[in-house]
Amino acid sequence: MLQFIKTSLVFGILLGICFGAYGNSLHHAFMIDDTVFSDDKIKNIKFLPNAFFYPSAGLSKVDNFVESEHYYRPFVYVISLLSYLAFGDNPFGYHVLNLFLFAAMCLVVYVFVDLIFARKALGLATSVLFAVHPINIFFVNYITSGIHSVRFICMFLSLILFLKASQGLQKTFCYFFSFILFVVALFCHEASIVFPFYIILVTIHYKKMDLKEAVLESRPYWFILSLYLCFRFYFTQLPSDTLQWGPNPIIYLSTVSKLIFLYVTKLFFPQNIVFYWKSPLLQGFNVFIWTGGLAALLLGWWRLIKVDQRGVASFCSSWFLIGFVPVIWASHSHMADRLYGLILEPQWVTFASVGFFLYVAFTGIKLYSHWKKVFLLFLFLLVVLIAMVRQENLIWGDEYKYYFYWYQQLDPPPPPNYSWLGNISMRKKEYRQARYYFSKALEEKPDAEIYNNLGFLDAQQGLMDQAKKEILLSVKSDPNSSSAYNNLGMVYFIERDYSSAQKYYLRSIQLDKYCITARSNLGRISLLQSDYKGALQYYQDNLDIAPDDEPSLLGLIQAYAGLKDFANIKKYYHMLMTHEKNHGALNNLKKFLATRGIPETIF
Repeated sequence: MLQFIKTSLVFGILLGICFGAYGNSLHHAFMIDDTVFSDDKIKNIKFLPNAFFYPSAGLSKVDNFVESEHYYRPFVYVISLLSYLAFGDNPFGYHVLNLFLFAAMCLVVYVFVDLIFARKALGLATSVLFAVHPINIFFVNYITSGIHSVRFICMFLSLILFLKASQGLQKTFCYFFSFILFVVALFCHEASIVFPFYIILVTIHYKKMDLKEAVLESRPYWFILSLYLCFRFYFTQLPSDTLQWGPNPIIYLSTVSKLIFLYVTKLFFPQNIVFYWKSPLLQGFNVFIWTGGLAALLLGWWRLIKVDQRGVASFCSSWFLIGFVPVIWASHSHMADRLYGLILEPQWVTFASVGFFLYVAFTGIKLYSHWKKVFLLFLFLLVVLIAMVRQENLIWGDEYKYYFYWYQQLDPPPPPNYSWLGNISMRKKEYRQARYYFSKALEEKPDAEIYNNLGFLDAQQGLMDQAKKEILLSVKSDPNSSSAYNNLGMVYFIERDYSSAQKYYLRSIQLDKYCITARSNLGRISLLQSDYKGALQYYQDNLDIAPDDEPSLLGLIQAYAGLKDFANIKKYYHMLMTHEKNHGALNNLKKFLATRGIPETIF
């Protein structure tokens, strides 16, 4: 009980520090990769199994979640779905959750360090440094970063349970849940494949075994990893280009070496932190310089292990280097364009960075034993780092600002991503600016999505003939685009050509049965034609996909108003009230019902 109270106190301290660093980011909006929430299946728990199965498992492509055909990370959708059920479209709740998860990340670092070194001060110093360093700003500012937090926590808890089992404490229980947590980590992100190496490392250091004994001790984790890889590669139909080797291996490794060095410099000089860093493939003499640097690093690490066997320095350096093993694969699988080279995302190696923070904390405590004023320097460093994090939060809070900030950090800068900028403008409903960016993107490369977006923008501005022309170009480029047919239906709906609109909306649903926008618009046409039962069917089908879809709830109320079904009007009105935050829309609904002779007293 006393231990629980002490651990809870430490968590409270870490949570307070995290809030001090990230409190000014909690009201930030969705951005960039948060588009996972545009998939309406995220809004219904009945689609949870879809996160684990690909078309080869009996589902059609549209049954998958957005981007799931590219990566097998089912817990991305599990966590997103559960988060949506809790917070809906309010980004504040997601940021609060991320802050809590980040504090939990810091706590498991503290528990692990205390367990393996039996030094609470070392664990606390390590976790505090981890909490305030700007390299980790991603975990709170990026709404969908919760998956990386969960992966981090699961990996550390799995290690902690493994160590507890080695102490003979509830051995079966600890081993079982250690295995389960490792599986969850793998289902969060493939970078978790490095975990068995960490089992070997802690076995050598903590249990004082030699390398051969440590490898034998880690066999269950290698077995789990083998099953995961078999499942991933043989049942999920991952894109084959992730298994194809691109550039010369020496050139590739030299470029990876440069990215590792770039990441390390950000640990010492935490400025210009972005979502990922990019480096073109090295050429000429630079290949030999960076390859030689990597070789020298590995030789130095090997020498340190020989000299400082089972010491803190060898443990920290091994921990740090092991974490970069997945980067060799991850950088390659993300090399979408050979011209732009390789990338490294900080969250791939967050687990590895603990080795850096541990060694800094160890060095600081060692100096403290000789010079007590080091503590004041430590406090000063924390204040500076927290101030830097809060400043970085302001940049991450605006998509435009963040994009241009990121763009300035890339060397060499790539061509501007006008399509991305156009999408940002669309989300902000800055349609004139969006049209400018999409037009610039179209000058570089014709694209079905860009034509579709331009058609949507023209329709919003009343340029119907131009909108039809551009959307038809989108359909010609991608005949299976549900969104393009939906937008084409929208154009004819605005022109009141309901017959043509209905045809294109139905085609949109044929291509994507989860397109609730097209089905809502079919419901609107049915309402205009006084086909209330037809409208009810469209809206009910939508609620079967997204139970809190506000346009569908509003449409149901209007349809039941046409049928004078007071009981259902009241039912769906109260359902709408729990989701709709636009009081103007609710007032308009009441006025509409009044014109249909529906008394306000029924509410």
